Amino acid sequence: MDIYDLVNDVDSKEKLVEFLFYLHKDFKENQEGWENITLADYLESMEAWLNDCDGVFQNKGEELPKDISWNFLGSRNRFFFIINVL
Repeated sequence: MDIYDLVNDVDSKEKLVEFLFYLHKDFKENQEGWENITLADYLESMEAWLNDCDGVFQNKGEELPKDISWNFLGSRNRFFFIINVL
């Protein structure tokens, strides 16, 4: 499964779960090709991308979706961190 093709098909919770399954599988099998290996790397990259996402979308001729639940994204990331620490 090509994760780059799969991400374009994500339009439901089930498809997101499937995408994350294959993303995790790719990480385990091809870790040397990944830039963000640690949680610190991931968080730094996520912060940088979010700071620049308006420009990223603009450069692609797209508009940032208006219906993003920033609270949901933030609280889920915090939840995953707490679960892993406890």
